[in-house]
Amino acid sequence: MGRLGITKDDVFAACKTLLKEGANLTVANVRDELGSGSYTTILPLIDAFKTSFKETTEQVAAGEGAVPALPNDLGDQGTKFIQDIWWQATTQANKRIDEVSVQFKKELDAMTAQLDAKADELFQALTDITKLEKELGLVATESDEKTKSLSQKDGEIQLLKSQLKDKDTELRSYLERAVAAEKKLEFLKEERGRK
Repeated sequence: MGRLGITKDDVFAACKTLLKEGANLTVANVRDELGSGSYTTILPLIDAFKTSFKETTEQVAAGEGAVPALPNDLGDQGTKFIQDIWWQATTQANKRIDEVSVQFKKELDAMTAQLDAKADELFQALTDITKLEKELGLVATESDEKTKSLSQKDGEIQLLKSQLKDKDTELRSYLERAVAAEKKLEFLKEERGRK
């Protein structure tokens, strides 16, 4: 059985498709979109679509074509649904905030414990440094005293060396005089032996 003919809905649907594609609403374009139809049938329906489209556009611009208000019971259900979603979102957000807070507190406690341990280590290190500085001061004092003592001993050694040198010179002098006296004594003995 053949097609009954082009209906108003067919033409309106074709016009909407053409507008979406950015094409002009001409009889030829609408006929091409539909695949059939007479000019005399299509033209008045295109005009009717244009009039309807224009009125709808004007109503929307004037606010008359705004979305009608929801029925009261549907509005209440929508409000309750939104409130439920908001409550769930708030609950989830608060739960997440609590989890993050607990995790942050754990990390903060761990860092505080580490900081306390490092402070103890630093205090111990400072105590050790103070102790070492005192020991170093004692060693330096002892070293100074030993250096003074060594200088004093060195002075005494130098003095003894000088005295030893003087004694050595004196001893040589005595030795030379003793040798000379011995030679003189032998000479005198020889002289006596000749007489």
